[in-house]
Amino acid sequence: MRLISKGLKNKLEYKKLALDSTDDLYALTNVIQRGDLVEAKTLRAVPQTTGAFDDEQIQGNAGKKKVLRKLIYITVRAQKIVFDGEEIRITGVITDAGHHESLKTKYHTLALTPGDEVTVIKEFWDFFALQTLDQYVGADTMSALAMVFNSTGKFTIYELRHSVTRVLVQGYKAIPRKYDGQGSVGKTRGKQYNDFFNVAKETLLRTIENRCKADWTIPVLLISMPYMNKLFSEYFKAWAVDNKVKTAIQLQQGFITLETSSEGKTAIREALKSISYKSALNKLAIAADGNEMDQFQRMFHTDPDRVWYGEKHVDYALEMSAVSVLFLSSNFVRGFDHAKRSRYAEATQAVQQNGGKVFMYSHLQDSGRQIDALGGIAAILRFPLNDDAVELEDAELSDYSDDE
Repeated sequence: MRLISKGLKNKLEYKKLALDSTDDLYALTNVIQRGDLVEAKTLRAVPQTTGAFDDEQIQGNAGKKKVLRKLIYITVRAQKIVFDGEEIRITGVITDAGHHESLKTKYHTLALTPGDEVTVIKEFWDFFALQTLDQYVGADTMSALAMVFNSTGKFTIYELRHSVTRVLVQGYKAIPRKYDGQGSVGKTRGKQYNDFFNVAKETLLRTIENRCKADWTIPVLLISMPYMNKLFSEYFKAWAVDNKVKTAIQLQQGFITLETSSEGKTAIREALKSISYKSALNKLAIAADGNEMDQFQRMFHTDPDRVWYGEKHVDYALEMSAVSVLFLSSNFVRGFDHAKRSRYAEATQAVQQNGGKVFMYSHLQDSGRQIDALGGIAAILRFPLNDDAVELEDAELSDYSDDE
């Protein structure tokens, strides 16, 4: 994400942003709130005016009452923000459409994808919005690919990003179930394996060419139960060297082979926890986030008195300045009204000022869904707190309310 400009517009502070990746789209969902003004270029049907068409105009249906679909700048007051992993859609009433006055007060949905520019105008830029921009503007939000093999001849290529893990392509080529036990394929099965690896190789190359903008430096995790990933890496390297394919040689140098005891997305979760992955991909934010989530899950069993979750309990821990690590889901924060968002923004700042850490997870990631299942908020405490104190406080508040 890049900050193009900032300033004041009609006494309100604005920031114009360039969106470079799907991670930036996710970040935008944590910046924009209901009621914010959002301006972007969009294709919109407008009443026909006299004069010739320009290059940005597309003539609508002839007959009846003619309209033009034209690329124009529109400002909407955000009412609904939806991110599906590939685009962000912002729906609201049009407040400004340039000289197209007839469009005002009508509804419009801005659909933004990587490569677009957007201006966000707010009455107040709170901590969550500013922290998100600090994290993403100018950051190298590196992505990676994970190629997961199973034992029957199926492989799946995933894109790994901070905001989302998604399937890009799947392939299948039947392979033998047995091997010689020495980490290499027996001669009688060699051709079958080579046929499978050839299909996987061609699929990987096409994916990078078409879906990754031919980025031959992108890290590729080869994930499988023992031996399959290493065999593929050796096959790929031999092919690239024999055929003198420089881009493929460069790509192979970024291969990271990781062995797991599972398959599919479970294998990815297991791989993300491995030491070799974390050391090789320390720039990828999901690795650091995963460390803290691992600790949180372990402490459920080893130190449950220091693991709290749910709004009521975590609020009490925040009041007691007992929070060491705070976990929030993007859905939880996005659902706040202005007053509640401001209250949690102050609490979050207090955690950081006390030396604690704060992690906000995308609802499209497994970690985000886990936090959602716990009420959208959870915490690791600096010291144990008495759970009964929360219930006692609730009881006192209830008694006070009854007395009133």
